Amino acid sequence: MIDDMKRKAEFYKIKKIDVHLNLKSGKFYNGKIIDVESDFLILIDRKLGEVPVFFDEIRDGTIEPFIQEKK
Repeated sequence: MIDDMKRKAEFYKIKKIDVHLNLKSGKFYNGKIIDVESDFLILIDRKLGEVPVFFDEIRDGTIEPFIQEKK
């Protein structure tokens, strides 16, 4: 499963697509992936800035495009 997440993360990084990550702890992040390593990625979160996220913290391998709700 981690290999699948790494492939998705690399794809979104290359395409510069904003992503939404749900963590097992209940937290979530929205932003751009700027780096992908063997067991973690680095995300520029829209509110918090640069955040490292380990792949094993991501709930059910959910790395998906961020879709902003219309107001």
